Amino acid sequence: SSNFIAYGSTLGSYPTTSGVYKNTNARQFCHKLNNNLNATIFSTTFGNPNDEYTNLVPTSLLIDICGNIYAAGWGGGPNASFERDAGYTRGMPITSDAFKSQTDQDDFYFISLNSEATTLLYGSYFGENGAHDHVDGGTSKFDKNGIIYQAVCASCGGSDNFPTTQGAYSRVNRSSNCNMAGVKFQFDLKAMQITSINATPNPVCLGNATSFSF
Repeated sequence: SSNFIAYGSTLGSYPTTSGVYKNTNARQFCHKLNNNLNATIFSTTFGNPNDEYTNLVPTSLLIDICGNIYAAGWGGGPNASFERDAGYTRGMPITSDAFKSQTDQDDFYFISLNSEATTLLYGSYFGENGAHDHVDGGTSKFDKNGIIYQAVCASCGGSDNFPTTQGAYSRVNRSSNCNMAGVKFQFDLKAMQITSINATPNPVCLGNATSFSF
């Protein structure tokens, strides 16, 4: 009975449904269809509503164990240089707990919506200031616990300020141009919680009557 969710970008006016979180006239869309692909459950758009070009090249989409929706992408100079109708990461929806709330317009962007796309749970930029952060292909993965694994063409131009962590294999750009960076980023969402269940009697044995409380 699984449904289907599509994530992409468009230069057109994408149709949206009522009751969803949306940035009207934005160029990125998220569209949920039933499992027969013949009825819309919800449709929404996000991004900069005042930008005539797309903000992101989509790289990954995930539905977590609680049904929350995650999407990642990048935008900026490398894309705009090759695609006339491609744009930059600017004016994107950001939450108060964002990892990076300001952008040099050449960044990655991470977003999460709740299961019915009615609430923005998280929005953040990610990347280095003053460098064209991008990826040559869709090389990112999510897991069901709300963690993204993203490969990045980082520190392009020979810079050396991509965000790294203590104890990483390398915190230095050893290239004269772009260097591959690996990112593991966890969305710490209060909406994703494991509920505690108590059983009586405890332990639970096969053949015995048992009641559960939450």
